[in-house]
Amino acid sequence: MKKLFLLLSILALGIFTYAQNTGDVCIIGMNSDNPDKALLVTFTDIASGTVIYLTDNSWNGSGWSGSEGFKSFTLSQDWTAGQVVELDLTNNAANPNIGTVQNAGGTLALSTKGDQLYVYLGSDENTPTTFLFAVNTKGGWATGELDNTGLTDGTNALSFASSTDDIEYTGSRSGETTFDDYKTLIADVTNNWATSGSSYTFDLTDFVTGTITPTKLEIYSVSDNPTYKNWEFNVIVRAVDDNGDPGNVTNETQYQLNTDGTGSFTGGSGTIAAGTSSDTITVSYDAVETFNMTASKVSGDNLATSAAVSMTINPLPTKALTTTPDTFKFDDYPTSTLHDLGWYTYAISGPVWYASSYNSDHFMKITNYPSKEVTESWVVLPKFTGGDNAMGSFSSASYSAATSSEFKVKASTDYPGYGNPNNYTWTDLTFTLPVGNSFQWVKSGSVDLSSFGSDFYLAFVFTEPDGQSNTLEVDSMVIYNNSTTTGIHDNEKAEFIVYPNPVSSVLYVNAAQGILQILDNTGRIVKKLNINGHANVNVADLAPGIYFARLRTNEKTLAHKFIKR
Repeated sequence: MKKLFLLLSILALGIFTYAQNTGDVCIIGMNSDNPDKALLVTFTDIASGTVIYLTDNSWNGSGWSGSEGFKSFTLSQDWTAGQVVELDLTNNAANPNIGTVQNAGGTLALSTKGDQLYVYLGSDENTPTTFLFAVNTKGGWATGELDNTGLTDGTNALSFASSTDDIEYTGSRSGETTFDDYKTLIADVTNNWATSGSSYTFDLTDFVTGTITPTKLEIYSVSDNPTYKNWEFNVIVRAVDDNGDPGNVTNETQYQLNTDGTGSFTGGSGTIAAGTSSDTITVSYDAVETFNMTASKVSGDNLATSAAVSMTINPLPTKALTTTPDTFKFDDYPTSTLHDLGWYTYAISGPVWYASSYNSDHFMKITNYPSKEVTESWVVLPKFTGGDNAMGSFSSASYSAATSSEFKVKASTDYPGYGNPNNYTWTDLTFTLPVGNSFQWVKSGSVDLSSFGSDFYLAFVFTEPDGQSNTLEVDSMVIYNNSTTTGIHDNEKAEFIVYPNPVSSVLYVNAAQGILQILDNTGRIVKKLNINGHANVNVADLAPGIYFARLRTNEKTLAHKFIKR
């Protein structure tokens, strides 16, 4: 009996040693841009053979809801405390290869529109027994998503801004006395995490306990490089030892960014707080050039200057207008961020606009669901130049239970292309608004830009002052010069005559030999024919709206705008 009791005691001790509790495994990184990846760390030893599940389904308090997917991660060797592992959820791989990743039902595909990811133990994928950790990129947890999980919002269930694509923990991985001390650092999403619109190459450095004495500064990451003159970008500066491992500073340590170029930084200084290893600052640069950026100590711990990071600053983006409709559709730029396109985002409060997609449809989006943040968020298009009685149009869609939300389109001639738009003069434009909760695309109608002269900025602005939920999407933007002669000189008018205007059924065209095209206001060619002197074009089948007749000859291209009744 004593031997049996001893055997049971040993077995119980072994089970206890390898038992996992909520928070023992943490998510410290997630890429929603293909390939989908999760970066995990364990703060307790986990035995070979343990199965850990991941899902992007939503939890309703008693079970999984939705039609998302599950992955299993089965350990083929012990996972030791402090070890970091990257799981490729698209290609089913682990790095380092300490286990196998497999599909466990459905399709786990993290959405760039905002999603959640749970990590848990269970008897199978549908029956969780211990929730370990969770993150969401929706701005907050919806009702029921943490009920009966044992997870605590802000501790082991972290929230990031609406539709953040990619996240990574950037805090210290060394210098703490116990592994539990790191859990507090991981929970600090404000100071110890970075977010991006493009995938991270994750840091696979393991967590260690004990003291690491930093010897130098390191520019750990730069949010946008290259970027544009006077546009803000984030820089993370860390204190590291000679091996590049981050360590906590003993004293509050102030630092500054330096350049070997002709420009200067705005906001280019920061402070690493005592007992921490990193700091994030938002800066801008006022010269168009490529230069080397370093970080040097101003006061505090005796840390050497960082290695140089090359930065490129481009001129502010512009867009020249012509008489031919210039059509922009996000479907043509499926992998681009708004920054990539030269579109400037500025949030007075709440989330920012971002490029998004649903199924195969791409668009620009703003949402404060489910966080219900008070929001004023701008996106400013590149400066339009060469305007001549300009006109524009776009499509928008919304899903809203909010009556207080406002969607506006504004134009400015004094905005410099960066900074707080509220410090400059903007004029509200008239257009057709999207309707309620439909998520149906609504055409804006023609937006008159003729009063803003040759150079101006356009902005889309979403506001929600009362903390209600709203989602707004925008796509299919068209802008063009609507001059009565559409850029045709007087001596060319006789070469290309289009009448009547407006027209109901037949458009009469007098023109030199060439190719005649009829385009709608999105730039799509709806009719095409050869012409040599005269043509009668049947337009009775066209929907009412604005169209363009474009003549292409061997020498030139001419265009006329006309209205179909």
